[in-house]
Amino acid sequence: MGKAENAVTKAVRQACQLRGAMVVRVQAGGFRVGEHFIRGADVGSADLIGSFMGRAIALEVKTAKGKQQPSQVEWAAQWNEAGGWYFVVRSAEDTLAALDEVKKGI
Repeated sequence: MGKAENAVTKAVRQACQLRGAMVVRVQAGGFRVGEHFIRGADVGSADLIGSFMGRAIALEVKTAKGKQQPSQVEWAAQWNEAGGWYFVVRSAEDTLAALDEVKKGI
């Protein structure tokens, strides 16, 4: 995750806190530590996963020009099929709108 996406992630998390949503950062894929390979969450997992008003939410954070990878599109479909709420967010404003959508759907 680059500096621009880190800034967006921070704004998204603050928007979640403002509305009372609880989210945690998810490390998808894997990485090497010395000779060891550490596997994180499934490839394609959303950047932030949590709960809002009793609903499971997943937020994929993107910059203004960022695009979902095919694995992220597939993961989103599975999340939604399982009854979760998945959103691609690019700002705090997008996040607040997404949370409003969840609230309306309750």
